[in-house]
Amino acid sequence: MWSNSACYDSGVARKTAKLWLLALCCSGTAAARLEPSFYLDYCAWHATDIVVVIPAGSATQFRVAEVIAGSVAVGRVLELQGLASSVDNSRRLSHLIGDWWKPEGRFEGTPPIREGDRIIVFLKNIDQRWEPALGIGTILTSAIWIQDGELFVYEQTPPWSTNLVRYWFPEGKSEAQVCGEIDEVRKLRGALGTAVRLADPRERTRRLLDLAHSNEAAPGGSFAQYAAVEALAAGGPSEAKALLRLLREATRAWRTTCAGSHSLANSLIQSITSRHGNQLQSEAGKLGDSRRACSKPAGHPRQ
Repeated sequence: MWSNSACYDSGVARKTAKLWLLALCCSGTAAARLEPSFYLDYCAWHATDIVVVIPAGSATQFRVAEVIAGSVAVGRVLELQGLASSVDNSRRLSHLIGDWWKPEGRFEGTPPIREGDRIIVFLKNIDQRWEPALGIGTILTSAIWIQDGELFVYEQTPPWSTNLVRYWFPEGKSEAQVCGEIDEVRKLRGALGTAVRLADPRERTRRLLDLAHSNEAAPGGSFAQYAAVEALAAGGPSEAKALLRLLREATRAWRTTCAGSHSLANSLIQSITSRHGNQLQSEAGKLGDSRRACSKPAGHPRQ
């Protein structure tokens, strides 16, 4: 059964997924504000280049030591002003963060980087200009610092500031785990790119349906769902018919959970029927009848 979040608007989700997650932390706190946080799935999905960098002499220059994704050459020096730190680089990151739940334990500045330290940076090459892959905040929330076998990222923590924390607190994640998750996300993204370029509409539809059924709990799974639904909605009659059937199948799950995005489903129905005419009206009508059997949910589905 296709999961609820696959019907969530891909454009909105890709821009606000992390903000929604942060809202979970802020629930019940009226004065809380939402701040950017590192989000590996989002960064890995949207980055054009993912590289491991090391200091290159200048505070703003970093040499590419390893290429995880993209076309940047190993050894190239990148100008990344957002990673320049004025903090004494003899201080260890684990000492800088202290107890993040105490005011004196939160470090919101740019961390120092020592010889031997590395940073995994998620970048978007926009008109030959490097931008953070997260799309909101600075490059600090599109990077992972690696020091003495520990990983650090910037996340929002009480009282709602974005500061340096261990990734993940409290048990931590290993570099191998992170690289494995990045690889899973990039494989799904590659599969999507291959699917949408296929000339055969039946095979294209089949592969997009497979991606729409991705495990949302797996790295990149929810983004594969959103993007596959978007591609099906923008396709020809074969994709449109398959998407309508898929939405009707998802609605049966919503009868139990009463969750889902009704406005999205309605907009997809209108878009598909306006582009493909009467040949899909019966499918759309069945879906509309099916959806009316559900009560309208109060909010967005779980990510």
